Amino acid sequence: GLSGEIFVQAPVREKSVSVVYTEDSGATWTKVPATFKGLAYQNPNIQIWSFQSTFKWRGERRVEFYVVYDDGSVVCEDNNFDYNYVLKPGGTLTVERW
Repeated sequence: GLSGEIFVQAPVREKSVSVVYTEDSGATWTKVPATFKGLAYQNPNIQIWSFQSTFKWRGERRVEFYVVYDDGSVVCEDNNFDYNYVLKPGGTLTVERW
């Protein structure tokens, strides 16, 4: 499956955060809403959101995904500069952008 945490700057209280992923090179996409967990201990201006989706890895296939932030007036996509993030079976990925 696919799971992780997303750290979001917190100036707006009401927002939604989700992860959109594909297992089949973009033929179909699945949107997984993230859940608010709380504020970062080191920086109260950063919110922590978590997400999880369960699926079976099929051989050596990879999963591509991007993050969507929507505060009601602005929708932002973090799609790795139009290349999407890529995860292979058993892999981990850490992305830091501040």
